[in-house]
Order: sequence, then structure tokens, then C-alpha cells
Amino acid sequence: MSHADTSSIEHAIIRATHDILTKPDWSANIGICDWLKRRPMHIPQAIRIIRIRLKHKSLAVQNTALELVATLMKNCSEVRPAVADPEFIKFLLNKVPKKLKEPNARFFLITSWSRAEGQHFERILALLKSWAREYGNSSRGRTFRQFYDLLKSTGCKFPSLSGGDNIPVSKHRDKKSSSSNRRQERKATVAPPKSDPKAFTDRECRTAYDFFFSFSFYAKVFTLLY
Repeated sequence: MSHADTSSIEHAIIRATHDILTKPDWSANIGICDWLKRRPMHIPQAIRIIRIRLKHKSLAVQNTALELVATLMKNCSEVRPAVADPEFIKFLLNKVPKKLKEPNARFFLITSWSRAEGQHFERILALLKSWAREYGNSSRGRTFRQFYDLLKSTGCKFPSLSGGDNIPVSKHRDKKSSSSNRRQERKATVAPPKSDPKAFTDRECRTAYDFFFSFSFYAKVFTLLY
């Protein structure tokens, strides 16, 4: 890995999770997805930098870093094994107070948090739930299901996923999927058989057969008589 590449991905992640942002910079997030698709060898470095941003003292930086992870999960399949790593999932869940993720535990620290912090914790739980549903049955995403089931067994109340997320989709993935859909549609579309203008009807065929049979019969009779 060259120093230039390391610097590029680091600066891109820092810009996408800058503390002046009040909401995710989806364009920057998609740009990072597309960059890592072309350079998957830099994914470990990207995950390391994102973890640093998730530990930032500013909650705004933590929020945008979390949304960057969500964007990568949706648009960059090459990143999913790194996010599904048990160590990374534990790192995310360690941010959530034990009172929320293990409400049935006998002992936990009495802590309080702001409404914004509570929304951040709920977002982590919601992402884990969505990843468990979407990738939990695959071999590489099995850990999502395992952690989700473990927290459910402790009484954790996960947020509802009734509404769709607002995470955009990379244009590169759109082009690929749309072209694939068009190919499938072309294969599935079967042109109706065209009628042959030169083909005869059944009635015409029977008339021709009768004429030929009659002609053959009279020809034989004529041969015998003469």
C-alpha cells in the first residue's frame, strides 16, 4: 500500500465525517464506496480509520461515521466481511449502554444519556437488526445473526424497521443491475409466432388432396382403356 493511497482514503473518510456536518454527506460516502470497490486491498485501512472516527468525542462525527458504515454495507459487498468480523461488531455494541442491550441483566451501571445519544445507540441496534435480516443467512454474514439473537435473548428491544432507509445506491451498481435486468427481460420475452403468408389453410389442403386423388384415379382408368 503506497503512502499516497493511504493518505487519500484517510482524507476522504475525514472529509465525509467532518464535525461541521449536521447530516451525512451521501455523495462523499458513495465516492468512498466506489473507490474501495476498485481498490479492495485498502479496506482494512479504511475500517481502521472509521473506527477512529466512531470513537471521536463529537457525536456528530460518530453519527456520520456510522452512516458511512451503513453506506458501505449497502453499496460495497467487499466491505461486508470486515464489518461482519466479531471484533468490529463488539466494538459497535460496546458503544451501546448495557441497560439498553441487556435490560434483564442483574447488574449494570446507572447511566444517563441525551436524546441525541439515545438516537445514536438505537441506530446501531437498528443496523445490526437489518444486517442480521439481510445477510444473516449467508456464511460471511452469520455473525450478524449470532449477535442479534444473543441480544434478543437478553431482552434487548430492537427498533422497528418498518420504514425504508434513505441510504442512496451507487450509480455503478445501478448500471450493472439495470443492464442485468434488461438482459433478463430480453431473454424472458418470447416473440409470438408469426403467421406464414404462404401457408395453406386446412380446407385448401383437403381440396388439393381430393383433386390429386381424383386426377390419379382417372389417369389410371385412361391408361387401362387406351
